[in-house]
Amino acid sequence: MPTRLVLWLLSPLARLAGGIARRLIRLAGFSADASPFARALSEEEIRAIIAGSTVDAMPEGKKEMLSSVFEIGATKSARL
Repeated sequence: MPTRLVLWLLSPLARLAGGIARRLIRLAGFSADASPFARALSEEEIRAIIAGSTVDAMPEGKKEMLSSVFEIGATKSARL
C-alpha cells in the first residue's frame, strides 16, 4: 500500500485516540498544558544538560558541536 493511503486511512484513528487521551487526562484532573515538555528549554537549561551529561551519554565531540551551535547563533544575532 502506498504510504499516503495508509496515512489517510489511519489519520481518523489517530485523531480519535488523541481526543480520548485528552479527555482521560482532563477526567483525571490534569491539564495537558501542564506537561514539563509543553514549554521550550532556555539556552542556559540546554547548556546545563550538555555540561551535566556523562561521556557515555554524550561524547565530548558532540558536546563541543552543540556548544558551537550557540556560538554561531550569537554571532549571527550580533550582526543583525
